[in-house]
Amino acid sequence: MGLYSRHIRTQAIVKHDDVEIIRRIDNLLSNTTISSNVYSFLSSIKFAFQKYNGLTTKQYSAFTKIEKSYIDVVQSSELNKQWNEDYANNKKEIAIICAEYYASNPPYYGDLSHRIIKDDNFIPTREQYESITTNKYALKVLHSHYATAKYKIGDLIMLRASCPEALKLRIGAIPCAIVKVNSSPIVSAAKGAKNYNILPLGKTHIITIEERWIKKAKNNC
Repeated sequence: MGLYSRHIRTQAIVKHDDVEIIRRIDNLLSNTTISSNVYSFLSSIKFAFQKYNGLTTKQYSAFTKIEKSYIDVVQSSELNKQWNEDYANNKKEIAIICAEYYASNPPYYGDLSHRIIKDDNFIPTREQYESITTNKYALKVLHSHYATAKYKIGDLIMLRASCPEALKLRIGAIPCAIVKVNSSPIVSAAKGAKNYNILPLGKTHIITIEERWIKKAKNNC
């Protein structure tokens, strides 16, 4: 490679070397609500800054996007009191239901889901809330969660023929009693994904199962 080519390549690498960047990174690292993935990324670019005396444009751009998302949350908390109250009183439960779904189905909304579930004081922006709760998958999850349960505690049920083989191996044709409705967060966007805790008759181990995999036992009609 000639001297001119090396010069052009060197000039193409733009470094962001303001030492203030380290302080900004440390400020985010001290935030106890960030997810492990974000913490790992921030730690890696801090190391890169110290080793190479700056960040590349791509690294700096990724950092500022993360930083802005946290700054936006703080500003929202301070400037949008009405939204904060509306979220706390009417929308937080919906956000958690959707966040639980996405936490179980990565990678989408990973950091946002983590913050909604883990940080009780976190309030997403209106845009973040609408993004995670109004897409087609979230709407299916919400429909399953809030739909009237087909079965109640004490009902006897059987497995449907269409249920997964793993459940057939565990339960077989044994009737089961419903012991809890909406027993755990919905992790499937399929119709009938409401979860139940069931207890096979004569057994001692409770099993969690989705509504779509069960039907009323014949002697429970």
